[in-house]
Parts: sequence; structure tokens; C-alpha cells
Amino acid sequence: MCILDIFATYFFAPSFNDFDYYSETYPTAETVIEIIPKFSWPSGTGFASGITWYGGLTNEEMTEIIGKMGTFSFGWSE
Repeated sequence: MCILDIFATYFFAPSFNDFDYYSETYPTAETVIEIIPKFSWPSGTGFASGITWYGGLTNEEMTEIIGKMGTFSFGWSE
């Protein structure tokens, strides 16, 4: 799962709409998935901080995280 937390409003990848998740089967080794391709930040977006990405692999029932959950917090300003 990959979740974008913007001030306690949650967006779920890959659709970034209501609850969603990646449903593929992955090999045992490390797998890299591009969530958002590179892009130019649009002008006029003001500033923000404390925006956080959460990522992790869960069991089929989505009740446990397998391994470690990753987080990345960021912000921006004009």
C-alpha cells in the first residue's frame, strides 16, 4: 500500500481516490514501483509542510504489515 497523508486527508495509490491498493504478487527480493513519475511542481501552490507518504506491504487480509513500513515527510514553498 502507498498512502499520501495531506493534513489527515488520505489518498491511496495507485488511483489516489477512495481506498485503493496495488494487487500484484511480488517476488521475495526487493521490488521498486514508481508511484508518481517525475514532474514539474506547478506555480501558485503556496506552501505546506508535514505532508507524509506511507508505504508498506501487507498480508492478504490487510491486517499486518510485512517487514517495515516506510515514511517520507516533505513540504514546499514558493
